Amino acid sequence: MKKISKMLLTLSLILFCNIHSFSDPVSLEKAKLIAQNFYSAQYFRVYGIYPQYKAITINPISYKNATSYWVCTFSKVGFVIVSGD
Repeated sequence: MKKISKMLLTLSLILFCNIHSFSDPVSLEKAKLIAQNFYSAQYFRVYGIYPQYKAITINPISYKNATSYWVCTFSKVGFVIVSGD
């Protein structure tokens, strides 16, 4: 009985993970917002102040006509990679 319960629990966890593993594509605006929030939080953690953004460049990296990830560069002082899907 214990073995069956353990097997059912494992199977249900696998199914749950597979159902939630699909995601929507990340737009340019959303990638920029995610990158800015992450960069600001890390900058504040290290320096104790929020950064002043001078320039941010965002380059999509694609594979088979789908954006795999976004590379967000902050005025040559740092970068953040955001998943594209």
